[in-house]
Amino acid sequence: MDQLVDWQNNYQNIRDRGQHLLDTEKWADCRFLVGSPPNQKLLPGHKLILAMASPVFERMFYGNLPDKTDPIVIPDVQPEAFHAMLEYIYSDKINISSFDKACELCYVAKKYLLPHVVAQCTHFLWADLSPKNACRAYEFAKLFDEPRLMQSSMEIIAAKTKEVLADPNFCDIEMSTFLTILDCDKLNIETELDLFNALLRYAMERGCMPEDDDNVPSTSGKCQVHVDQSESQPIDVEHPVVDVESMHETIEPDEMDEPKVEPSESAEQLQQHEEEQNVDMDAQRKITDQSLMKQAVKKIRFLTMTPQQFAEGPARSKLLQQNEALSILIKISSPCINDCPMPEGFCTSRISRKVNFPPPSSHDNYDDYRLSPSDRKKPLLFPALSTSVFDLTPPSINSRFAESDLTNDTRRSYCVRTIQQQFDYRNTSVTDCGLTFQVDTNIMITGVQVPTQVLCGELMNSAGFSERYAEILYAHVQDMQGSRLTYTHCTSRVRYDSMLEISFDRPVYIYRNRIYKIYVVFNKIGWYPMYTCVPDIICNRVKFMFNVGAPGESVRDGLIRAIVFLHTDNQSPSPDRAAVMLE
Repeated sequence: MDQLVDWQNNYQNIRDRGQHLLDTEKWADCRFLVGSPPNQKLLPGHKLILAMASPVFERMFYGNLPDKTDPIVIPDVQPEAFHAMLEYIYSDKINISSFDKACELCYVAKKYLLPHVVAQCTHFLWADLSPKNACRAYEFAKLFDEPRLMQSSMEIIAAKTKEVLADPNFCDIEMSTFLTILDCDKLNIETELDLFNALLRYAMERGCMPEDDDNVPSTSGKCQVHVDQSESQPIDVEHPVVDVESMHETIEPDEMDEPKVEPSESAEQLQQHEEEQNVDMDAQRKITDQSLMKQAVKKIRFLTMTPQQFAEGPARSKLLQQNEALSILIKISSPCINDCPMPEGFCTSRISRKVNFPPPSSHDNYDDYRLSPSDRKKPLLFPALSTSVFDLTPPSINSRFAESDLTNDTRRSYCVRTIQQQFDYRNTSVTDCGLTFQVDTNIMITGVQVPTQVLCGELMNSAGFSERYAEILYAHVQDMQGSRLTYTHCTSRVRYDSMLEISFDRPVYIYRNRIYKIYVVFNKIGWYPMYTCVPDIICNRVKFMFNVGAPGESVRDGLIRAIVFLHTDNQSPSPDRAAVMLE
């Protein structure tokens, strides 16, 4: 009996005592029904302990409107991942045994705002990156806004493209991920046929092969081509093309009307309504998949193929209509003929994506990207993947050459926006501002300048007034696709009525004529000077064009005063010099 009462004496530290409470459910005062049928599990918890670890649980149990339901249903989390999170909360243990477990645990840690667990999961994913899981890691990083993991995953995909495409689970990736791969300029493939064959296999596995519309071409074409009928079937050129994409309007599942069911309807009628809804959703999903598949086909660089490669492969597939195949074949065979242009929207590049990667060594084998347990807390470095190989991010950003030649460069330029009007803006909680821009010359952006708070009489007359205050800012840059390219968190004591320069965690390569967006988030309550500025500025031979995005993309842009940048001279470090720097 004494042993049961004095169980605390059996444990020397609070972690073991917490684990005991979790295992025995002693004093548990809340329950969670985690997962969805049939994989559901009832897990107990202690409100105080949970609230000590997570601000979400604190608001849930001790906020203005505490959750009093029992059990608390959590259908979007796997029971194993939720239990792993509880183990961390109760005993500081983080058990990650596989790539899948890391993804699931990271999801629940994001949900309940446990940044340390998120960091450990991310480092595990970095350490476990391989061609087999690089696509899934990219999708995971994109979903949870982890730009460095996104970049690392794409580097693996680009370096080991053939292994990625050959993996049996490749067809399980999202179509948007496949489109991202097709947007890459440099991939480790033999020919463009590798990508096309993977796309064909993907379409067949996912059931999104274009519908058979007899592949009839348009009468608007002016080409007349003799086709050897002994080798292939004649192509009918007298029927118009039926554009399947324009015949259907894509409807997202979330936008569909819910079936209106009267209370008097029977269970059979309810089931019938549900089945009809599922059929409609499947039909619309199929239309959407076929539309995305058509976009993917148009990104294939058919003009890098030989006539024989194209005729024996893509021309015979259902991914191309006969009139499209005919036009592409003519363009491959006779590039100078202008009467038969490429079909609308198809890629016209004749530059091969193939990259002659260096032979495997201690510096450029993807196995070396795996981190040892002692290094998993260090930033991940991919020394072999430089700009001369990838266009995903400029090679100079990922190399020590860039760190020595760019980040320490004192020849920075400041594109200060010309003010038309100024007024004061009051930040009452958190204010985010965004500025879209593009330039006419390739540059490197190293940071931005924003104004500090306005010094007003109200502040000067307050007790404990100081000439400086603690400013808290977040800033990042993203590209046209919404991918975050860099991020920084700035906490500094600054003067009122001055300018604060925020330096990004690394220089960002900005390509000319592409649209980018800078985000800055202000976290301090107070008055800030807001500006209205002219749209175009020329600074040090670089023309900046601001507010070039869609309406609404540039919000409160007047809080961003200047952009700090470096000239690149349109040059990247040579492979030899980069290799020397890496040594």
